[in-house]
Amino acid sequence: MNDRGRLFLFYGDDEYNRSAAAQTFVDRLVPPERQTLELEIIDGAVETAAEAEAALKRCAAAVLTPGFLGAARVVWLREAVFLHDSRAGRAENVKAALADLVALLKEPGPGNNVLVISAAEVDGRTAFFRFFSERGQTQEFTVQKKQFLQEREAHARLAKALQREGLRATAGVQEAFLRRVGCDARQIEMEVEKLSVGLGPRRELTEEDVQLLASPTRDAPAWDLADALGNRDLPAAIGRLRDLLAQKESPGYLAGVLLGRVRELLAYREAVDRGWLRRTRKFGREVYVWGDMPAEAEQLLDDAFKKSPRAANEYRVSLLAKQALCYSGDELRRAHAYWLRTYERMVSGGADEAVLLEMALVRTVAAQKKHVTEGKQN
Repeated sequence: MNDRGRLFLFYGDDEYNRSAAAQTFVDRLVPPERQTLELEIIDGAVETAAEAEAALKRCAAAVLTPGFLGAARVVWLREAVFLHDSRAGRAENVKAALADLVALLKEPGPGNNVLVISAAEVDGRTAFFRFFSERGQTQEFTVQKKQFLQEREAHARLAKALQREGLRATAGVQEAFLRRVGCDARQIEMEVEKLSVGLGPRRELTEEDVQLLASPTRDAPAWDLADALGNRDLPAAIGRLRDLLAQKESPGYLAGVLLGRVRELLAYREAVDRGWLRRTRKFGREVYVWGDMPAEAEQLLDDAFKKSPRAANEYRVSLLAKQALCYSGDELRRAHAYWLRTYERMVSGGADEAVLLEMALVRTVAAQKKHVTEGKQN
């Protein structure tokens, strides 16, 4: 067996996919019923340079040890934390042990022994990484940095997880799930499994099920507050705000979330008024879809938000468009200016932050709720 068939490196900051891929690969090499004799796992999640050196020396010894009755052995150095510019990784004894391991791997090993390494970070400048890149096989697993790509991957993962568990969920329920749970791959998998168990024989997932059974991320309760503002529901907005403050949520954080929602609604209201965002029907549902708009206006949208509204999924676009139509354009412009002043007053200190937040909510939401028709509104 050549080096490419016995040296494997799984690395990157996508912890769930990296560890899952490494585990699946090891299980394919050595079925679980044979792992007692043919697999050695070395824990690389150590805390000190001495422990890192010991793990590397143990790895080298395991690679040299023949398998039972001549069978190939698989050695898995799992979740190594010393392959990059960390405190342990900079230690001279660790560098020496790593160089010794690379030198050993350049020589033919006993039989067909296989070395698998998994790690969150690997310094691509090192001889170790160059050796694995040239002589072995490497797979990188990275978390998407752009929000819309994270959301796209999260929707795809959620759809697969629901299908695997035999669950059915509308686009709205899936959106509610992701807003509550977030985009972390492992969290999505765990929460879908929990929902599947919690529903029993019923397979139709509802938004109520998500609210009852799924564990929220830090942002989920704040989104509920922002939705209450968007829907012009003052009792719900005040009640949610007081709940969050009682839970010691940061007033500054909540102010930022609400200011952000008002900015979004202002952009959506403008888009509806100018005909860039239009109502239509799909599969019996009323939805809003983006149409053509001037290039300079599209660039302004891209510059104004971390994620362009035009990149959002259809469910979220429709939700925000309907919320924007609860207000006139002038109301949203005044609300935006008032929330900016509120945020500045909170940052400068000297005022009761809870009172400022409630006053801003009342001034924004208190007018009679009205669904304003499409077209230019002032």
